[in-house]
Amino acid sequence: MAKVKATAEKIDKRISTLPDKKLGILNYDFDNRYPQRVEDITNDSGTAKTCLRLFAKFVMGGGAADKDFYKTRINADGLTIDKLIRLVAEDKGFGHFAVHFNYNGVGKLVDASFIPWVQVRLISDPESEHYGKIAIHPDWDLRTGKYKLIRKEDITFINVFNPFSVQSEIESTEGGIENYKGQVYYWSKTGITNYSLVPFDAVLEDMQTEAQTKRFKHQTASKNFLASHLLITGKEEEIEGQNSSDEFAQLLTSFQGGDGAGSMLWLERENNDEQIELKKVDIQSYDGLYEFTENSARDAIIRQFLIPPVLLIKNESAFSSDQIADAFDYYNGITADDRLVIEEFLKDAFSNWYKDICPTGDYSLITLKYKKAISVDYFPYYTKNEIRISNGDEAADDAKSDVTVLAVTLGVGGTQSLTALVSDPLLSVEQKKGSMKVLFGLTEDQANQMLGLNTVAP
Repeated sequence: MAKVKATAEKIDKRISTLPDKKLGILNYDFDNRYPQRVEDITNDSGTAKTCLRLFAKFVMGGGAADKDFYKTRINADGLTIDKLIRLVAEDKGFGHFAVHFNYNGVGKLVDASFIPWVQVRLISDPESEHYGKIAIHPDWDLRTGKYKLIRKEDITFINVFNPFSVQSEIESTEGGIENYKGQVYYWSKTGITNYSLVPFDAVLEDMQTEAQTKRFKHQTASKNFLASHLLITGKEEEIEGQNSSDEFAQLLTSFQGGDGAGSMLWLERENNDEQIELKKVDIQSYDGLYEFTENSARDAIIRQFLIPPVLLIKNESAFSSDQIADAFDYYNGITADDRLVIEEFLKDAFSNWYKDICPTGDYSLITLKYKKAISVDYFPYYTKNEIRISNGDEAADDAKSDVTVLAVTLGVGGTQSLTALVSDPLLSVEQKKGSMKVLFGLTEDQANQMLGLNTVAP
């Protein structure tokens, strides 16, 4: 019996990585612009941007479990652990992230700064003087206009993060600690040996397709560029005193209006032998085709990120609370490994900080929980922060953000009753305190404060 052999068409690699001997780096694709290209493509796709934001939101979750650690400032520009986690989570969506660290003379971390992943390049040549380091340049694709070309002297080569080698690196640096450039913590699934594709590389074309259909809709709506009529004239034919093609074109444009109403397409014959013709163009309807293309591209992007559709729909009333809660649990599971990577980074780096900034030693991130927004009618019974958090906002730092005003909670009648109790001359202090605790749920300190006894400082 004849055997059937399975064959496949040759598939080209998604990116090529060749060394650039002049710059001493490993190119990230044929033009060294893969990260910038990916960033442009995702910025042009509404679905991709939404998916990346949702991914980062679930990875960051509620932030660091240790609140003292969460709020710590880690550089002179005001960067906090909270903000750093947010930036790292966003770049983790692209499968990479980098953070730069400076050290003091005794090898302890004293400063941290975030580095966008698009600025990072690797060194592959073992014989290079910079082998084992990370190459940083702020504008590899020369889009800012600050640099006219990429020069080696504009690239900063920095050692890879390793607290155990800091002292020897400082000693081998000319000028010592003053000229030491610190280290870079760089994460990707392939480490510092080779480049990796972004996790959603397989749907980059779908993102481009979505962007193209978006442009088609915009041009159709704003310019109506599909011609409804075809005007055919002789070459430079004189019409109502106009003997120039340019003048006639301007007249025709003026007649159609600034928004292109009517969408008339003008063609010139090579001669003037025949009369002017105006022909109606039968336009084929592409609505169904473009709708299918747009939907299939969007669905492919969402599937790549493994996001439950319920999380992408703003109207919560379309789903039950249980469905939304299940979707939260599911996507928390999908992003668990990504949170673990960031938790390991936080522990590796900040356990070596020059002072103890995480007293509990807990570098974990709080997983995101589904909380239904608090109704306006119930605002008086919640603190400011409880309301903010339920609406997906960050907690406020002011002293009264976690306090519910007693008068608001009790209402007018309850407040009047409490005031009458405090001022009642027939009751002893102990009777008043007992009633305040039993009837109004006040603590000993709160009752003492209201009665002017052993006042506690706010």
